[in-house]
Amino acid sequence: MVHPTKTELKLFVGNKLADGELARSTEAHIAECEFCREYCDLYRQEQAVHSEAEAMEITEYDRWKADRIHNQAIAGQVISLNVMSINRSPEQTFMAADGGGKAVRPAASLATLYSEEPEMVLRVMRDFEQNIDYLQLIGTDPELTAHVLIQIPENKREYVTDDFGRVVVPKGELGNVETLHWEIKLPDIRFDLPPVVYDPEHVESVREVTLETDQNDRILVTLASRTAGKQILIRVLELDGQTNYDSVRVSISQEQVHEIKDVTPNQVVPFAIIDPNQRINIRLYR
Repeated sequence: MVHPTKTELKLFVGNKLADGELARSTEAHIAECEFCREYCDLYRQEQAVHSEAEAMEITEYDRWKADRIHNQAIAGQVISLNVMSINRSPEQTFMAADGGGKAVRPAASLATLYSEEPEMVLRVMRDFEQNIDYLQLIGTDPELTAHVLIQIPENKREYVTDDFGRVVVPKGELGNVETLHWEIKLPDIRFDLPPVVYDPEHVESVREVTLETDQNDRILVTLASRTAGKQILIRVLELDGQTNYDSVRVSISQEQVHEIKDVTPNQVVPFAIIDPNQRINIRLYR
């Protein structure tokens, strides 16, 4: 399902959509989509408050809730990125100010790509000091840039961003950046496992935690004993309240550890972790 943008929804609420066909399709979409309908209701409330009492301000919580509803509506979307700029000569450096020789820059941009809706910028960077490349995803909402899939269909590569929207890539692995088609895959389902009291040194130690979303998605997380190594076991119990589902992709992120695996119904899949007493980010992609 393709959702209208936040701008289009606001224009619709204000009866300012000039395109009659777009207005009709937006009205039909809102009738079927609870997320966009709730977003419009909240926007109407905000406008009503402004018109009735100019001194009364919408709280940050209200704005956060509206943005969260919109983020839920676009969950799972694949977003194509457009090229903003390409640096064709990233290896070139310039003379130092004192003329003593070439000065290697700490980092240089290989390419900059962007998405208009949602507003995001992807920078492909090269770090000369660490001899690595890295991707930096930037957006107005950190929730949309952290722990998302950056995909390159041509070479079947995909990367998961960390808490700060960053991914480290071995130097040269990306190949010719200019010819690549870049996509961002937003997670369909988000789980965060908070730090838990867990003793991996105890051989018999096993801790099970069930996580659930408001949309009746449930997973079972098992923290195994030391004999199994530093890992957790994931089993997807339900998606939208259903136990029968097609294969779903599960991503586990913690610090610099990122791992993606396909999971089928009733399958228990192990994932490596660094420290079970730190937060573990779990994302599902359909």
